[in-house]
Amino acid sequence: MANHSGVLPLASPSKLCLLVFGLLAATGCQSIRSTLTPAGALVQWTTRWARPIVAVTPAPDPTRLATELPAPSPELHTSMARLLEHAEQDGGAEVHYQKSLDLEPDNLDAQLGYGRLLARTGREEEAAAWFEKSCQEHPENAAAHNDLGLCYVQCGRKEDALAPLSQAVELQPDRVLYRNNIAHVLLELGRREEALGQLATVHPPAVAHYNMGYLLRTNGEQKQAAIHFRQALAFDPEFESAQIWSSHLATERVVQHTTVREDLLVRRQAGNGTLD
Repeated sequence: MANHSGVLPLASPSKLCLLVFGLLAATGCQSIRSTLTPAGALVQWTTRWARPIVAVTPAPDPTRLATELPAPSPELHTSMARLLEHAEQDGGAEVHYQKSLDLEPDNLDAQLGYGRLLARTGREEEAAAWFEKSCQEHPENAAAHNDLGLCYVQCGRKEDALAPLSQAVELQPDRVLYRNNIAHVLLELGRREEALGQLATVHPPAVAHYNMGYLLRTNGEQKQAAIHFRQALAFDPEFESAQIWSSHLATERVVQHTTVREDLLVRRQAGNGTLD
């Protein structure tokens, strides 16, 4: 009998079970199965919403003794060596450079890093051997040739340094560092015009003359340095650094000249003589 809302009351679970079994008995299971949704269609529909089950493999625990860690690579040893150098632990750095080279003997970064370490710690001949090896195995690398040239200079082999430094310049003609390095060596060998030519290739005229003056002053050639500082100012009167060095050298010459005259005065006075 209908209630006041017009909705039939729900049957109790026990009555509902009796009703289902009665229908099965009356109609037969086969007819009921034919009206159900096919299993394939049901799976296809439900997979649109089901979250896929992904097998998760736990990451290896590096703290467990059973965990096998990957072997250190040459790059890792080289990085460790650089960190140790930065921390001023040259002994440890050398060990890691050697381990890197044991794993990969032609590793350029390790070769150059090890060579620079040796050169910096006073083992120039050993360093030169490593740089030579780098140039042989990596002939197109300008840094290797530049480092070899500088190492030869450190060994006192300035003439020998010109070939690798020239090779570095040929490989990277626009690299200012390589031009400055070869100019410095040419200047020390007395080949000033060639040195200025190297500087002028990568610098404006004012800067080329200024750098030439700076290198000459470093070599103790004050008069020649002053000439190039003045030439730098001729090309660029507002070149502040050239102004400073030009004034400094002029003052320095006055002081030196005054000191010489004072020394003469002392000597003359000691000998009861007088200045003209």
